[in-house]
Amino acid sequence: LTADPVSGEYWLDTRIPAMVERPMNPKNPKLPGWGFPQYPGDPWRITVRNIWTTVTTNMLQWPNLRQMLIADDVDDNLDFEYYGMVRFRIGDLWLALVNVHRRVENTQEIHLMFSRDGFQWKRTGEHRPFMTPGEAGTWDCFMAETCNPPLMLDDEMRIYYAGGNLHHDFWMFGEMEGLDHPEACSGWGGGQLALGLATMRPEGFVSIDTGVRDGLLITRPFICDAGQLLVNVACGNGGYFDVELTDADDDVVPGFERSACDTFTGDAARHVVTWNGRSQLPRELLARGVKLRFYNKFCSIYSFRIVAAS
Repeated sequence: LTADPVSGEYWLDTRIPAMVERPMNPKNPKLPGWGFPQYPGDPWRITVRNIWTTVTTNMLQWPNLRQMLIADDVDDNLDFEYYGMVRFRIGDLWLALVNVHRRVENTQEIHLMFSRDGFQWKRTGEHRPFMTPGEAGTWDCFMAETCNPPLMLDDEMRIYYAGGNLHHDFWMFGEMEGLDHPEACSGWGGGQLALGLATMRPEGFVSIDTGVRDGLLITRPFICDAGQLLVNVACGNGGYFDVELTDADDDVVPGFERSACDTFTGDAARHVVTWNGRSQLPRELLARGVKLRFYNKFCSIYSFRIVAAS
């Protein structure tokens, strides 16, 4: 259950029993495992776990659930299941940490997705997991999942997650199915489930990077109240970061030229950009619309924001 601080709506993202209650061919053989047969390309016979949602402004009245997110027969492995998800906002984007269950390996990992409208989602990172189980022999070597949004701090982002050195259900159903696996013979067998903490830089989900060649990133025009420009950037060896301010017609604002910018060469999540020591942006111009030009080299740009002057 997620409260949207922007719209005042409540989103409920869940699973339903009917998601695997599909008509099956009675002539096909059945295996002893608890998984249901999957029919690729047949939307009426989707039997993998998937995410349903409903949204409301009244906690006492909920519209019917709608199927929202399901593993793709082409882009995902056929054994992928979307076990659960937690959504959260960053700016005007919805992000989601989606727990993916691999039925064959019997493990779980976390994938990152994003959405503009909160309902249609896309995967990031070329379908690579955002967070995988730990290395062999570690306490979380088979399981990593979360049901909490990240905790956003000024200097870092914290993700609390559940992990384990047991497979998802071999220890629970393996003996019943006669699986040839150590966990099936010993049951729990001293396995460990625990709470873990993963940390990363604020807004560190994605960056725009430059290398040996200079880069130039120009924003779309935007309006805002007066304030200071804060940037989340990391410069490598020989790297730099400059900012230039223009109006909506791409004319440079006097006093905020690139040549006046105090060049940044470090690594900071909340660096205050200054021009000849001045950080206050022009109020009248920001109300009409401005653009930012980011000049950089050997640099990773994660995010920027306009905040009230301190």
